[in-house]
Amino acid sequence: LLITFLAGWHTLRGYTANQAYFSAILARAEDRWDDAARHVSAAVEAGIFDYRYLLQQSEVAQHLGRMDEALRASERCLDYHPNAITAWYNVGQLRAAAGDYAGARDALARTVALDPDNGQAYGRLGVVYRRLGEADSARSAYTRALALSPSDRMILYNAASFYRQQGDVIRAQDLY
Repeated sequence: LLITFLAGWHTLRGYTANQAYFSAILARAEDRWDDAARHVSAAVEAGIFDYRYLLQQSEVAQHLGRMDEALRASERCLDYHPNAITAWYNVGQLRAAAGDYAGARDALARTVALDPDNGQAYGRLGVVYRRLGEADSARSAYTRALALSPSDRMILYNAASFYRQQGDVIRAQDLY
């Protein structure tokens, strides 16, 4: 009887969490971001039955400008799924935005290790290396980013700015 009760309780919590998670997705699709935040928080509080609850919580928090909350959710996601590429990328982006370039470098390096064809992550890694003053690493990251995403405007702009700063005006002009 006790085992049946506990299994039923766990199932009910999972159902409640999923219902809140999908309500958050719907609210987000309808641009009701405060409702999305409330629903995704309810999903997380019910129990982490799916690591995507935390990814959703991070994305909603980012949209609402709650960067510390977004970072905590992405880092917590990694406790449940240590190979979640989106969570590593989010951590890298959020740490870079907060000025923690060493932390951003580590997170973005993990992102590209898990997803070596992610041109955007290489592009962001180039920006972080540039901020850290690691020109050779930045050049390597931008080269890889451009090879993977040759028409990404943000990568083109950031790489062009880097090459201009390095004195390679011809390469910068080509990228601009």
